[in-house]
Amino acid sequence: MKSLLHRVASSLSTILLVGCGSTSEPTAIGVVQQPIYGGTADVTHDAVVEIISYLPSDLNTMFNCTGTVINVQNGIGYVLTAAHCCNNPVPPALIVAAPDFVPYVADVGFAHPKAPAYAVVPSSIASDPQYDNSTGSHDFCLLQFWGAPATMPTIKLAAGVPAGTVPMEFVGYGTTKTDNQNTKRFSITMPASASSANAIEYDMTGGRGPCAGDSGGPALVPAGAPQSQQSLVAVTSNGDAACTQGGMSSLVSSALHGFIANYFATTPPAPPEPGSACDKCSDRELSVGGVCEQARSACDNDADCQSYTACAAACGSASPRAVPRTRKGLPSTTKARVASARARA
Repeated sequence: MKSLLHRVASSLSTILLVGCGSTSEPTAIGVVQQPIYGGTADVTHDAVVEIISYLPSDLNTMFNCTGTVINVQNGIGYVLTAAHCCNNPVPPALIVAAPDFVPYVADVGFAHPKAPAYAVVPSSIASDPQYDNSTGSHDFCLLQFWGAPATMPTIKLAAGVPAGTVPMEFVGYGTTKTDNQNTKRFSITMPASASSANAIEYDMTGGRGPCAGDSGGPALVPAGAPQSQQSLVAVTSNGDAACTQGGMSSLVSSALHGFIANYFATTPPAPPEPGSACDKCSDRELSVGGVCEQARSACDNDADCQSYTACAAACGSASPRAVPRTRKGLPSTTKARVASARARA
């Protein structure tokens, strides 16, 4: 079984299959795969968000998963996702609360992105200590992000497990049958049933259901109901590499009174968002949707500007943009550069 993790590649011509294990090496593949297989575009589950991790040494190398906002308190949002999304290979850095995350990939590396992109609180990331990466059991991670508006929608956690086989609605930003570079949120309703006290399983014969990039996304009941009436039953964990046989999601009820309750009881409140008021203002105006976005993009794509920022970073300059801000090769609003990546949890 493979975990459902995406890698964002720097080139459309390079499609990588990336192992989540620490010893795995990227392997080129030549077959185009597909986000939630057989699903439809989803614009109603605003509590389901994109989670992006990146390599600080290379802003063109990113990994993505899905998560669900389950609580908002005092400007801090709480996201439930999969454990393998939080520790393989780098921790989450950016949350995007939008039906399509690709416009906001350009904000990776910004400490204070403009909503609907939000910076993850690094100290808040915690995985279920019972997580078993060989089976996917207890595949849970909780994290926080700064700047959550009081009006941000959330989805409540299910206290129990539906009996028998019932329709569940799966939501995520993963690959689809026709687009292994998908960046949009999709959903699909399909039957699932509890296979143990820790997991639900579902048949994906014919190619329908969660796939790469849908890891950490929710299974919701009742399927088809308005988001405000739904409960999060399980978190997408793993499935077969081709997304055509079967998958497994970790049951929330198995961690509700353990890891999840302990997190809210013992995790310290998020520290104040770092940086001065000037830093925050500068970043947000330079971010996607900010008044200075076009000017920043022009500089990002200018060879002289790229040379300066790289040099300034190497020299330890105090310039507020003295970090490499190269966006060349990253997704644009018209051409997403998302490569399917799958790995053992």
